[in-house]
Amino acid sequence: MVIEAEAMAEGGVTDVLLSNEVVAARKIDRLVGLAAAGARVGVCFESEANLRQLNAAAAARGTSLDVLVELNVGQDRCGVDSPAEVVALARAASVLDNVRFAGIQAYHGGLQHVREPAERRRRVGQVVQRAKAAVDALGAAGIPCQTVTGGGSGTYRLEASSGVFTEVQPGSFAFGDADYARNLQEDGSTGEWEQSLWVLTQVMSVSPSRALAVVDAGTKAVSLDSGPPVLHPSFAARHGVSLEYASGGDEHGKLLWPQGAYQLPMHLPEVGSLLKLQPGHCDPTVNLYDWIVAVRGGGTETNDGGGEVVEAVWAVRGRGPGN
Repeated sequence: MVIEAEAMAEGGVTDVLLSNEVVAARKIDRLVGLAAAGARVGVCFESEANLRQLNAAAAARGTSLDVLVELNVGQDRCGVDSPAEVVALARAASVLDNVRFAGIQAYHGGLQHVREPAERRRRVGQVVQRAKAAVDALGAAGIPCQTVTGGGSGTYRLEASSGVFTEVQPGSFAFGDADYARNLQEDGSTGEWEQSLWVLTQVMSVSPSRALAVVDAGTKAVSLDSGPPVLHPSFAARHGVSLEYASGGDEHGKLLWPQGAYQLPMHLPEVGSLLKLQPGHCDPTVNLYDWIVAVRGGGTETNDGGGEVVEAVWAVRGRGPGN
């Protein structure tokens, strides 16, 4: 999103790649404005028409953009499908004055969540082969390819060690979420990243007869697209089993005592208790909020009296539906 690129530039980042395509004229003008203000700005493209849009907008502002051809490496989302198309677009960029062909993007978001290490390696290997074919075709055409970018928090090691990719794009590692925590590592462990992002929620109703506690975190508070959030592990540490989150609608979440734990005495949190939820998917969950409260130290749950200290409150500057 352009608004995210703007947030990065405002934060002092002077080299920004918007790892997507921008086709709306007003958004292109905003992106070009960052370059005109002194930032090095890159953006992806997949058509000559869009390339000419970018060039014209940069020329109008007396600046230039780096452009990267988007290569479809298996996700079947954006991008061209063949090395020949990559070469043709790179040649088209090379004759324009206000864009500079900087390389290719070969990103496959779906592979970030492949659970088994061997399957991740196999499928990333296919991505690397497609990227290498494009790089080789550019080389044969006499066109330097400075940047090959892609990968993410689930596969970055594989792209980084491929000998083809020059940079990787991990981002979710900074927060972590329940979905990434399910990825198996080479040693069979899970949870490569320490979780830093939690959604604070309060218990608003308890029903032992229904074996559940209701919290005030519904779909307006947590994203469910990659599965439900997970209760902070301190609950399981105390009671031998965790509560399972189920959607209760916009305003409500249901924490259910698992049916498989019928042999254990039921423990439900009290009304008013404050609990922490690990989001199922950090990206869209962050996008729901205006602020992040940064805390240091402390216990497991806020009502444990663990001495958490608020260090800062950060505005979520880049949120929005795709601006």
